[in-house]
Amino acid sequence: MTPTRTPQRCRMAGLSLVEALVALAVMGFGTLAVIGVQASLRLNGDIARQRSEAVRVAQQELQATRRFVDLAGYRAVATLPARVESLGNSLYTVTRTVVDASAADAPPRRKTLVVDVDWLDRTGQSQAVQMRTALHGVQPIIGASLALPADADYLRSPRSRHPAIPPTAVAWGEDAGFSRFDPPRAGGIGWVFDNLSGVIVRRCADATAASCVAFDARLLSGYVRFALVPGRAPNDADTEFPPSPRPVDAVLAVRVRQTAPVVRLEPCYSEDGDSSVAYYCAVEVGAAGKWSGRSEVVGLPLAPTIADVDAGDYRVCRYTPYAEHREVGSGSPPMRNEDHPLDYVEVAAALPFQNFLVVRAGDGSVAYACPGDGPSPHANTNTWHHQPAT
Repeated sequence: MTPTRTPQRCRMAGLSLVEALVALAVMGFGTLAVIGVQASLRLNGDIARQRSEAVRVAQQELQATRRFVDLAGYRAVATLPARVESLGNSLYTVTRTVVDASAADAPPRRKTLVVDVDWLDRTGQSQAVQMRTALHGVQPIIGASLALPADADYLRSPRSRHPAIPPTAVAWGEDAGFSRFDPPRAGGIGWVFDNLSGVIVRRCADATAASCVAFDARLLSGYVRFALVPGRAPNDADTEFPPSPRPVDAVLAVRVRQTAPVVRLEPCYSEDGDSSVAYYCAVEVGAAGKWSGRSEVVGLPLAPTIADVDAGDYRVCRYTPYAEHREVGSGSPPMRNEDHPLDYVEVAAALPFQNFLVVRAGDGSVAYACPGDGPSPHANTNTWHHQPAT
């Protein structure tokens, strides 16, 4: 005989089915929420990775653009059409925009470089990164050489050689201990440096090693910059960022008037830039390995005295930490040859960064003075009268 179900057992079976359906729905909603969170995390992580790659692409573009080695390279920096780079699963559109300084600043001394990197994320939404920097129209080799602290010591030895050796010097001979530098406008003449001491040990008449002869000399080098803004006297800020281009109608040069161990004029070699003149002198020394004398800038109509007010004359100021004609070894702290004195005394080592600033003598009624230390607290950029000295 078949047993019959009671109404209570039927109701209990129905409740179990409803509970199972509710539990299944809760699990479904929970699973959907977890999937949504995972999808959101995956999208955000993907965008973060893409943004990191875009920043790296923009930084590489900035660094590649800033890697010009001379003023011709600076002038060639210009806006480029957009290009596409493929990285991972993304396509990046890189756009470089260059804006010159105002037309009143002639020739352009500053450019603004803007790099935009755009891409689409996995949802098709547009993403972008923008980076910008400023490029200044100065020779990279100058760097911060006009703003060296008075007590600065050389902390680095580029290419494992003496830091006074010009960066463009190349390894010379089979011995890695020597480098050769061909000064500009020297007609093939070359100087061979000892990498450890920075001393010039040989002089070459041409590119061959057979033309080289023994030569004991010390390098004297630096830059001549200009602050010739019409209608105003040079100010202290001009010593840090000299505002004027090189006078195109002047053929500048530097020479050394040596007083010991012999009395003679030492010629130097120079290279003109848009805003500066770089000079290099190999000053021969005697048996004692030292020389004394004074460096001079030539090629400009110089003021006869520091009281001259003629707007057509110039005065040459030397970068030196002391606003006086302090002799080498005198004062407290004592003047050193490295501090660019009026007269060098018993120079035994190379002297790089012996820089000058050329200003106008005056405006016709007021004599201009050599400007003092600039606003930067990190370096002494004071200048003092050099030509004329009194």
